[in-house]
Amino acid sequence: MRHVRNVGILLAVALIFSGGTAFGQFVDDTPDSKYESAPAPPGVEPTIPLNRDDPTYDLWKLIRDDLSEGRDPGPINVQRFPGGLGFMGIPTFFKLPVALVPEDLEAGQVDVAIMGAYTDMGLGARGASRGPSVFRGTSEPYLTWGAFSMAHMHTLVNPFEELTIVDYGDAPVDFLSTERSVHEIRKYVAEIAGVELENGEHVIPFIIGGDHSLAYPDIAGLADVYGKGNVGVIHFDAHYDATQAMGHLMSHGAWVKRLIDEGHVPGKNFIQVGLRGYYPDAESFEWMRQNGFRYHTMAEIERRGWDAVMEDIIREAKDGPEYLFISFDIDVLDPAYTPGTGTPEPGGLTPREAFPLVRRLCAESNVVGFDLVELAPDRDPGYITALNSNRIVRECLVGIAMRKKGLTDEHYLSPLTVSDGAGGVAQNRMEPPIRAVEREPATNQTNYAMSFLFAGWFLLGAALTVSIVWFRNTRSRDRQAQPVAPFAAPPSSEPAVETSGGQRLQSRTLPRKTESVEARIC
Repeated sequence: MRHVRNVGILLAVALIFSGGTAFGQFVDDTPDSKYESAPAPPGVEPTIPLNRDDPTYDLWKLIRDDLSEGRDPGPINVQRFPGGLGFMGIPTFFKLPVALVPEDLEAGQVDVAIMGAYTDMGLGARGASRGPSVFRGTSEPYLTWGAFSMAHMHTLVNPFEELTIVDYGDAPVDFLSTERSVHEIRKYVAEIAGVELENGEHVIPFIIGGDHSLAYPDIAGLADVYGKGNVGVIHFDAHYDATQAMGHLMSHGAWVKRLIDEGHVPGKNFIQVGLRGYYPDAESFEWMRQNGFRYHTMAEIERRGWDAVMEDIIREAKDGPEYLFISFDIDVLDPAYTPGTGTPEPGGLTPREAFPLVRRLCAESNVVGFDLVELAPDRDPGYITALNSNRIVRECLVGIAMRKKGLTDEHYLSPLTVSDGAGGVAQNRMEPPIRAVEREPATNQTNYAMSFLFAGWFLLGAALTVSIVWFRNTRSRDRQAQPVAPFAAPPSSEPAVETSGGQRLQSRTLPRKTESVEARIC
């Protein structure tokens, strides 16, 4: 196996250096060299045959026929206790009641229905199918649920009190075929969004994935309810997902192109956030511009700053159709915060940047659907990916609850959370100019302190320098005034000694070296 792997690596390297970009044939549908083009031979039909005589052919979408039997329609609370800590209770989404059919949504006047969809064939690397089950089972270290649920601190709004939210189970998914799955998922999304409430609003579907091919049926299903061209999309992602390669019309990197080609969303109503890394390429950016896309890359964010870009995104979200869908690929966040994903790319957003934007979009725009995708928990040895994914969904729920309460001011924050009250009236909305004015006095004081500190160090250094120079000059004059005594042999005072042969020898001592104080110092 080691030899096979090495041969594969060598072959890939050879293809890259012999043909320019061999990997481009997988991610680029506009080939530039012979190594990026291999069209279907004449007569080949682009179909994958299935055995229609197989008795299990549609087993993956077989639904129980007794979901409403013996009970009144409405959400079903499956928890034994009224509430508890995060690690307690039966693992539904946020420990919420369950709804199984559209009649449950209507009877319960449900605002938001959260549904799992474990698509996993559109990525080329498995793992995203585990997202919904891990999301449901996320063990919160301290957040509570049910009767003890907690308010979002920035806004002091509790979505689980303001909204009626349910777990709508899972959509049917053929785990061996993305193409078969997307049509059933589309039906279920439309089924949720098609339920009209007494206040004239529709139930909002939240879909937890699953790989990003899931976004195609999610958005197409909403277009089936609200009409083609009437739903705008905010797409959070490190990649632009508009490449149909190797003949596939559907994958986690092709759903944008398919939505555009089929007319569900015009390009002018598509906004992308967080693009970075090595994809899209120049031709892809040109395609986006030709179709009227609005996009905000990490390069723009690094140059202009997050606050300015966030305000542009909010403004653009309002400058479009009446309805808005948010598709959140967790790889838009830096892998430091979401390592458990299929295609991580360094240099992404931080949670502190993403959270307020998602919350504001859901509060200040008419969001009619949301999905969170590419959560592959098996790739994360810890807990951080599930934790941040959980918080992203909570931020959107908080925003929708704020909108229901009428808290739609730009960047609304509770007055209690932005100031302790001692420094004046607290602001309930935070904007970059306001933050700059609030920080100016502290910044000036810091600058003054640093200036005085620098001046003090400068004077101290100058004084030490002058002292050292004076000391050395003084010692130098002293050395010149006192000559150094030469080496000399002192006269001998020892008596002569007569040897046995009659010779007289003078007893002598070795001369001693006389040195001055200055010589020892030098």
